[in-house]
Amino acid sequence: MGLGLALFVALPACREDQAAQRRRAQAKILRRQIDSLGEMRVAAREKRLVDERWLAIAVDEAAVRSVIDAGLPQETLVADRFRVHVHRAEVTFSSGTSLVRLNARVSDTRSPDRFADVVYEGGLDDIAVAADGKMSTRVLVDSIDVPQAQTGGADAPLLAAATDELAGQNLETLQSLVPPVAIPVKLQEKIAVDGFGDGAVQVEAAELPVSVKVARVLPLSGRLWVFLDVSVGPWRKIAASPSASPSSVKKP
Repeated sequence: MGLGLALFVALPACREDQAAQRRRAQAKILRRQIDSLGEMRVAAREKRLVDERWLAIAVDEAAVRSVIDAGLPQETLVADRFRVHVHRAEVTFSSGTSLVRLNARVSDTRSPDRFADVVYEGGLDDIAVAADGKMSTRVLVDSIDVPQAQTGGADAPLLAAATDELAGQNLETLQSLVPPVAIPVKLQEKIAVDGFGDGAVQVEAAELPVSVKVARVLPLSGRLWVFLDVSVGPWRKIAASPSASPSSVKKP
């Protein structure tokens, strides 16, 4: 009853509110870009934007979009009434900001013919690279956009208003619709050398562990640039491979 009354009161100002919300969402994206570019400018001036020792990995928008799309469509029920069907993703890397737009349709289970097309907006967060070389991240949803052209008839703005009201209370549920993004990256976890030497030079079997951590992420010009700080651990002995020949060296 409370939700229905709130939506009834909100209906007259719905379209104006949607336009204002769209402007606020666009302003939020612009603020992110300005902040990111400002930070990059300061870091570049102080010569700490990129370290020449870092390893760079670039992933383009199409690759990330295809990984997200592979986990779609997804559905969930919000407030035991509204069905959210996320069916398509858009990814943009520009001006130091990653933008992910999740296109969804929200329908009222009590009246299936009432629906609204909405776009949940956010970015990539918690970018990490595991020891096995898999780069992972997740989509963080922080706003909603209701396109001006609605296909749900006269009730679409009302339903969109309901979706907007519920989104702030159910962001975790909405974010869970998008599986974690995992992109395989070929990295060597260790450098191993089989023991060799029957003559004057002898080398015992050993390995050099390699550790990787994300040093900086720069979304620029349609690519997500991930810079990795690579370090090596102490040289440690290992058991020699039985199949290794006395003079063979295993290349990493």
